[in-house]
Amino acid sequence: MLEGKTIERPFLYGLVLVLTVILVTMQWRIYTARSSWTMNEGPEIIGKTLRPLMQHSFKIHTGATIALDSIIPEDNPGLLIFLHTECEYCQLDAPLWRLLMQRTKITGVTDETDLEAIAQFLLDHNLNFPIIIDVEGVLSEHLNVRDTPVKLAISSDLRVLQVWDGWTTRSSGPSEIGSLLTMYGIEPDELPTVNE
Repeated sequence: MLEGKTIERPFLYGLVLVLTVILVTMQWRIYTARSSWTMNEGPEIIGKTLRPLMQHSFKIHTGATIALDSIIPEDNPGLLIFLHTECEYCQLDAPLWRLLMQRTKITGVTDETDLEAIAQFLLDHNLNFPIIIDVEGVLSEHLNVRDTPVKLAISSDLRVLQVWDGWTTRSSGPSEIGSLLTMYGIEPDELPTVNE
């Protein structure tokens, strides 16, 4: 087909460049599509109640069992944090969780079953809160959480008040930063910068 013909180098370089741009564009679309479906945000999740799950008891990483109504403090919204021990952004978000532990009751949620890895994650990040082992996906399915980390502020009547999707930094949106300040007293300068 191309016998006896040579292909010029500038043409090959141009072809490689075009294919590289196409590949990078496709990867970016996959990345943004993935992050846009990580959870059902906005009006669909805010105000959603956990009351339909009250009949469930949940096993935590220590082997004990808890009910959902035990995870919420009376004086301010509690937090449900969906996490995974190998999640890079969970590890980056852990310092914020330490701050939040001092100001409210936190309960983690994971689909992992490696209890040693969970205990090591808590130890490595100096965290001390129960983690629900949600292998069947009862909570994640009910709240349509598909990725980690996702932090949900839960009211005393078990309704979702706020969603923080992903690693929360000073670059997060004003609603995310403002709600941390109003709900838990976390000052914006206590949040990490993306470059830290």
